[in-house]
Amino acid sequence: MPRGRHTSSRPDRQSAYVSRCNSIFVLTALIIGAILPAKIQAQDRVRVDTLLQFRTRRLPNARIDVDHQILRARYRISSSSPGSSLEDHLRNESASFGWSPDLQDLKKVSDVREPRSRHVSYQQQFKGFPVDGRFVKINMDGENHPTMILSGYTPMREEASFDPTPKISSVDARQIASSLFHTQSGRATDPELVVVPGKRPVLAWRLIVWPSDEPAEYVLLLDARTGEVISSRNQALSHKGSGDGQADIVSREYAASLAKSQPPGSQIWKAPEPITFGADRGPATYATGSGYVYIPDPITKAGVPYGPPYVDANDATNSNLDDGRTLVSLLDLSTDNVGQFVLEGPHVRIIGQNQAGTSTYDPPHLAGPNDFAFTRADIHFEAVNAYYHIDTSQRYVQSLGLDRQNSPIGVNPHGLS
Repeated sequence: MPRGRHTSSRPDRQSAYVSRCNSIFVLTALIIGAILPAKIQAQDRVRVDTLLQFRTRRLPNARIDVDHQILRARYRISSSSPGSSLEDHLRNESASFGWSPDLQDLKKVSDVREPRSRHVSYQQQFKGFPVDGRFVKINMDGENHPTMILSGYTPMREEASFDPTPKISSVDARQIASSLFHTQSGRATDPELVVVPGKRPVLAWRLIVWPSDEPAEYVLLLDARTGEVISSRNQALSHKGSGDGQADIVSREYAASLAKSQPPGSQIWKAPEPITFGADRGPATYATGSGYVYIPDPITKAGVPYGPPYVDANDATNSNLDDGRTLVSLLDLSTDNVGQFVLEGPHVRIIGQNQAGTSTYDPPHLAGPNDFAFTRADIHFEAVNAYYHIDTSQRYVQSLGLDRQNSPIGVNPHGLS
């Protein structure tokens, strides 16, 4: 299949292929849109996830956590032994990814089956509680063979001091949330007990709060022993970026209060630094560039059925697939802090991380705005397609007066491949 599709299955009918090609960019935006940008340390190519705090480095068909020395991702997995189950595969991978061989610290939370693929998600468990934000996601082909694993699993030490009994009730947790955000007329989810990972695991109440007086969505974590705020992160997008930094200030105050109660030199959980979009970039410069895309795909454009020369062939290109491209204008491209052009604009920005907190792709940074003219064999071809189609769609939607999306959505074009 031509580049631009993000699943491991290969449809053998034209209708199935065209349908998936036409929906690729919407699916990518919905699934990957919430992913936050990573900072790149150029000297050793280590990437940092500012939310999950994972620093990873690329290996052949994998990505390793340089701090915990466990895998964060494995791609292009060869077929499992005949008859082996998904659980058997996870047990075999336990030493590489860090979870227990008996899988007692993983709980299945979703299992989505499609005609030619399957997508299973597990959440990490600790002492019988879900670990906040720590998931393992497995993609499988039509024959139920795993093709990719993405892991946010975090090794956690057994703590004798960990108390599984909350001192603050769920009713108290809701009242605290109400007083913090004045939500008497707003909404909030039912409090859920979770474990906040770190050097010292913390039992916490987790709520999502929608205040009535602002267009925000706060993820609130309260210490289940004391009721203190561990973190309060606004995950709604706005023209100023993601949230307003209030959550991180509260989190650092909480960490400081923990430090006072610990013996000198103790290791305590440390809140993430404030997260803002584009914080590591200089003043924005916008330019119109150009690049090749498929509109909508080479099979439809040529009016032929799926088959040679219109086949995947491991993303190899040929003259027919090259002829199926269209040269388009890429509007409002930005520059990075060294003056190179990147696929970031007012409506979409190409990023390299997926939902599990793993870096799976290096977005292009190019010298000129017209250098995005790739063939389908190039790894950046999907990125140009994603940028152009989402940007074009968003401009049309907003021309109709529907302007709720007023900040660029982050998209990883290789988040599912």
